[in-house]
Amino acid sequence: MKIGLVLIHFVLILTPVAIVGAEVPAVRAEVAAVAIDVALIGADDPTGAAEIRPILLNGGRITRRPILLKLLLVLSNGLPVAVALLPVGAEIPLVLPDVSRVLAHVLAVLAQVALPAPELAPLLLYLRIGNGSGGLRAGARGPDGQCNARGAPSSEHKINQWLTCSALRRDSHTSSPDLPGVVSRATMRRLSRGGIHVAAKTPEQSEVLVDRKDAVVTLTFNRPEARNAMTWNMYERLYQTAEEVDADDSVRVLVLRGAGGKAFVAGTDISQFTSFRTAEDGIQYEREGERRTARLERVGKPVIAQVEGFAVGGGFAIAAVCDIRIATPESRFGFPIARTLGNCLSMENYSRCVDLFGPSRVKEMIMRARLITAEEAHAAGFVHEIVPANEIGARVRAIAEEIAAHAPITLRVTKEAVRRIQERRRLEGGDDLIALTYTSADFREGMSAFLEKRPPRWTGK
Repeated sequence: MKIGLVLIHFVLILTPVAIVGAEVPAVRAEVAAVAIDVALIGADDPTGAAEIRPILLNGGRITRRPILLKLLLVLSNGLPVAVALLPVGAEIPLVLPDVSRVLAHVLAVLAQVALPAPELAPLLLYLRIGNGSGGLRAGARGPDGQCNARGAPSSEHKINQWLTCSALRRDSHTSSPDLPGVVSRATMRRLSRGGIHVAAKTPEQSEVLVDRKDAVVTLTFNRPEARNAMTWNMYERLYQTAEEVDADDSVRVLVLRGAGGKAFVAGTDISQFTSFRTAEDGIQYEREGERRTARLERVGKPVIAQVEGFAVGGGFAIAAVCDIRIATPESRFGFPIARTLGNCLSMENYSRCVDLFGPSRVKEMIMRARLITAEEAHAAGFVHEIVPANEIGARVRAIAEEIAAHAPITLRVTKEAVRRIQERRRLEGGDDLIALTYTSADFREGMSAFLEKRPPRWTGK
């Protein structure tokens, strides 16, 4: 299996090498074309070049006419050649960017080629582990599945640990658009089974952490300094994780939680709204939000929301499409948009809220911009259990393990049947309402006031 991973690694590296190799002939052809143009232009007036040399070297002895006159005549003959060279010279800067682009690809590919070298070392070592004869034999496992008969970590376990903790662990959520990621996130999830955490390598990747223990995958929204407010990257990572969970039959439960203990998710990062200018910006935002929320809702495995603190705005919408919600007593829920941004929900999210709370409570909650308590949410049937903060992790884990032991097809069919019933009751559209909201002066004022930390001045326009 480990040999297969390394072979996959090489195949993925050779792909960009082939792409770069395909580009080099094209650039070489452009350079050659310029050189041919220069040669052709030079061939247009071979006599001019031939006449200048003897005049300069031998002076008046070569011609009976005055040297100065002869030079002027020759130079005048060469003027058309110089003019003809101008467009050729203009083509040279056009070729240079292509050359630079190819060189940049070459450097990137060389950096990728350098990666397998250290990762081959443990694999080669593994091939030599055995009875001393160089044969392929994995170390015998002890009762814990990690040690050989002598009590030392088995060779297979060492390889797994090394591969998981090495550069092969790279997270390809945000791989380069030009070069493919070395190892897919699905592969990394398989390598990370057994409670090994897949560490992120960049600030963007660290915004969402995904961990697996046995059949339970836990996704953590990890921006505690911003109360886990969602960036576009975090929304997309949530979507991708939903795809992976559905693709892996050995995963039985997905748990969502927020880092820091103060918030599950405190909405969408408002600074991202400052680029909105047109009605289409708002409509597109709500469409994209619905695409991601609906994907989470369609996950074929039970999804548990572990809510500690605020679940508001986008966080409330995420919790609403989970199947089971466990919350701490301090948790708060709602859409306080009437006093914060002055925006609205999508028609689908309004429909979900009406399904969960009823139209009367939804209108009161949004019109008063009020956050409901965990007790109120529990009384409404939205929250299933209220658990103290110091116990919620263990309680959610116990519930997840309980569900993971049940018949997966029964769970999937039940979840999908309920979703289809709700979907038939749900209205879509509402673009006119969204356009009215996101192009209003009040929405711009709400954004400015929030970012400037002052009360908004609503005008109703």
